[in-house]
Amino acid sequence: MVCVSEGISDASGTFICEYGDEAMVDNFGHKMLTGCGKVLENFIRHRFGVKVRSVELNVNQRCSGMLASETDIEEAAEAGQKGVEAAVAGETGKMVAFERVQTEPYRMECRLVDVNEVCNLEKKVPLEWITGHGSDVGQEFLDYARPLIKKENQNAPWRMEFRNIYTEIADLRYKDLQNMEKCYILIRNMRERLNVRTGL
Repeated sequence: MVCVSEGISDASGTFICEYGDEAMVDNFGHKMLTGCGKVLENFIRHRFGVKVRSVELNVNQRCSGMLASETDIEEAAEAGQKGVEAAVAGETGKMVAFERVQTEPYRMECRLVDVNEVCNLEKKVPLEWITGHGSDVGQEFLDYARPLIKKENQNAPWRMEFRNIYTEIADLRYKDLQNMEKCYILIRNMRERLNVRTGL
């Protein structure tokens, strides 16, 4: 078994996925890193003459609830509430951003930022956080990441309990202001039942 990142590159810096036919760019000119698994699958099959299969975890990996920490769930709900409140208040052209107020004990606040300040920009991991000739991370990264993952999700059963609420919110489809207010009430009630802090 071989596991690789979509961003794997060769010695010259060329992304492996660029050797395939699936490599494309998005509307901002960024390379869409997809297809490296298929490129390597074909290489190994032709080079060694063995049966090979490649699997892309892709969305399943990023969206799996099994990997969500309690912090993920709390902050997702908080960001959703902030977004609904902003929409009801008539805000537009904004996105919800997380601002870490302190690390120990961990506390963050949601705020609105103009999308033009963040669109097509990236915030990179500081190079000093990367150690071991680029193959490991240092204490600075651990201090940053630990609060985000240390609380294991113990509330998996609540997903079944609130499935009807999610369905109801989805069915509203944000058609008008009244529905937006109803979405806010549903989210607020769900948060109260989960006993998740609102910070309000």
